[in-house]
Amino acid sequence: MIDRETILHVANLARLELKDDEVDKLKEDLGNILNYFITLNDVNTDNVAPTFHPFPINNIFREDIVKESFSVDDILSNAPSSATTYFLVPRIVEEKNGN
Repeated sequence: MIDRETILHVANLARLELKDDEVDKLKEDLGNILNYFITLNDVNTDNVAPTFHPFPINNIFREDIVKESFSVDDILSNAPSSATTYFLVPRIVEEKNGN
């Protein structure tokens, strides 16, 4: 059975803030999920081949053909800000020394 402290620990790892009623609901829901896995352990699968995916999956490859692309000037003409061959974007990470 899953306890309240485990719910709070997992929520903390996921950076989630949970209200008391949400913790209680998750405790019940996760407990039910874990109990279902216990039930699945009792299923006899001796004659069942392992399955990796429920549907057949095939990779669809295309021929790798080199073709003409847009020029750098055409692509950068839509950018709000650019320099030589690069997009200029606002800084989103601050350095520790304030630069």
